[in-house]
Amino acid sequence: MIEMKEWDGFEGRLWKEEINVRQFIQDNYTPYDGDESFLADPTDATNKLWDALQKLQKEERAKGGVLDMETEVVGQSIGADSVKAGTTALFMAFILVALFMIATYRLSGILATIAMLINIILVIAVLSPLRFTLTLPGIAGLILTMGMAVDANIIIFERIKEELKI
Repeated sequence: MIEMKEWDGFEGRLWKEEINVRQFIQDNYTPYDGDESFLADPTDATNKLWDALQKLQKEERAKGGVLDMETEVVGQSIGADSVKAGTTALFMAFILVALFMIATYRLSGILATIAMLINIILVIAVLSPLRFTLTLPGIAGLILTMGMAVDANIIIFERIKEELKI
């Protein structure tokens, strides 16, 4: 077993015993006596490394090399644009799926489209009071939910068609 100086004086107990948490903390707590350097600006080593990386990048670009990095900072506007595009994709997917279901299954397709719309509305209604943020993975999840609902409806409708033919 490796001995570590950091654990000297640590008064641990076996897990089989009942532990008084308050006493455990009082026995083992030591206040942090250091300064706030961990909150400080980048160190000299970090700045040197960054400068070296920028120098290397300039040299490679001058040589026509392959080192080409994207240094654009992503802000809220880019995220908002992505969410807007995802929301548009969600509505387009809904419309296309609804048209397919109605064209293929007629009345049953209309009912399936209404059920799918209610499903999406219920999901959004449950998430809204919980203040969930609509992100791209969330939008993808809603589209996947639509796809699974359509898949289930198609399986059911095809089974009904087979049974009616018999």
